[in-house]
Amino acid sequence: MISPQAKPLDILALAIKSEIEAARFYQKILARIKADLLKQKVRFLVREEKKHRTILLRLCRQRFGQVPANLPEKGIEPGLEVRSVRGLKVVDLFQLALKAERMAEAFYREAREKVEDDLTRHILDYLRRVERSHAALILSELDLLERFPEHYDVAAFHFGEELVHIGP
Repeated sequence: MISPQAKPLDILALAIKSEIEAARFYQKILARIKADLLKQKVRFLVREEKKHRTILLRLCRQRFGQVPANLPEKGIEPGLEVRSVRGLKVVDLFQLALKAERMAEAFYREAREKVEDDLTRHILDYLRRVERSHAALILSELDLLERFPEHYDVAAFHFGEELVHIGP
């Protein structure tokens, strides 16, 4: 995934580009979602990816005294460059997101091994773990999307509020 000739700043530039693309992708997913609870979770993922970008930029300044002058054209997951999400089902979008989060975890694992200083290794390992938690969240939502698709086609699903308890 990472070129053997890649320098630490190149690796961080690729990571920054990938976090930007991931945040944009989750923004596109938001436009397709009706369910309020699911929107909250996707907004959380957008904020997380933006935070990762900030962490990486801060690391670049701290470690190299600069941010990358140029970012790569593409991040680590080209599937996130979907121009339009209109023709895709929400389940399909979440499957793409799951694939991307798993690739991000693998990327950060590999990147950690290619840098030498402890601070950068620590931060890349932290990001790897966070990407794994994102994959777990997406996997859980995918399971619910597949089991209860009707719940995700409305803004607010009522889990039995209209039921009346009769008896002891």
